[in-house]
Amino acid sequence: MNDDNARKSPILWLALILLAACIAGTLVVVVIAAVQGAGELPAVYHTEGAGADRDLAGLAQAAQRDLRATLTVSGRTVAVDLADRDGATGAGVAVTLRLAHATLSGLDQTLQLQSRGDQLVGVMTQPLAAGYWLVELRPDASGWLLRGRVPATGGVLRPGDP
Repeated sequence: MNDDNARKSPILWLALILLAACIAGTLVVVVIAAVQGAGELPAVYHTEGAGADRDLAGLAQAAQRDLRATLTVSGRTVAVDLADRDGATGAGVAVTLRLAHATLSGLDQTLQLQSRGDQLVGVMTQPLAAGYWLVELRPDASGWLLRGRVPATGGVLRPGDP
């Protein structure tokens, strides 16, 4: 096969184009990883299992009590109605509310909710952006944990919600 026939072969050109596309794609991925990649794992990464165990135990406690929380968001104010299967409310309980945005960690907020009557109330540093938020509700003392996705306007958290 001489050089002229090799240059005219569509199979050879297709193979060369695929090879060039693979190399270019690899370089793009390497550049993206270098510029936007996550940092190294934290030094205490190997001890994170204890926190996961605590979370699982808290979720199990919430399920056992059939705990549910209704979140109402109005501007920068969050009100939470907390009740279990017996109708007992969460009044008088110190609770931490964590709001995490799906993609923008700079919008995440953690609030200490204060008891006002039958509700737990807190004020956010900034209003929630539209969309769904990962919400975690946990008493300050170790115990139950409610976690789920709620729209920025509020919603209901129940054990087992995704």
